[in-house]
Amino acid sequence: MSGFDAGIAAVFALWLALTLCAQLPAAFPRWEKLLRFDVLRLLPRYHFFAPCPDTYDYHLLVRVRPDGGRAGPWREITAEPVRPWWSWGWNPGRRECKMLRDLAESLRLSDPRCTDPGTLLSVPYLLILNHAVAALPAEEPTAAGREVQFLIATTTYRASAVPQPLFLSRHHRVPPTHPRGGR
Repeated sequence: MSGFDAGIAAVFALWLALTLCAQLPAAFPRWEKLLRFDVLRLLPRYHFFAPCPDTYDYHLLVRVRPDGGRAGPWREITAEPVRPWWSWGWNPGRRECKMLRDLAESLRLSDPRCTDPGTLLSVPYLLILNHAVAALPAEEPTAAGREVQFLIATTTYRASAVPQPLFLSRHHRVPPTHPRGGR
């Protein structure tokens, strides 16, 4: 092995050692200060084990109220399909769950009762509303004047858990859709 090859191996060995140390900030209390110097973000930080793991799931429900009518039943639009065996390593559907969790927490922390008019224009609110409207089944009424409302609820991992409402949106008028799918 040449000196150049040994130098490259030493660089990668040091990088591996620093990456392993970055995963254990509790064992290395001064590590957070040292990570400030990693301006190129060469040391990844994986969080496989959260200090406070989630103990509940988020569910996005939507209902439609036709013009002048009563609101229909709640329908869940975040039902996760059965995960295939390879989902431990490749699970792109997990991003949607993570996005819903992050947006729901943002709404819960900022305005849980949806009383602030600014909430209706916030990015988390508009993203969830857009997703709820796009997920409406094709057989829903398409007449002008229908309104959509979404609800974010949580359930714990226990089998006997009752869903708890986390955030209830206001009713929003949805424009009619054309028969060919355009708006």
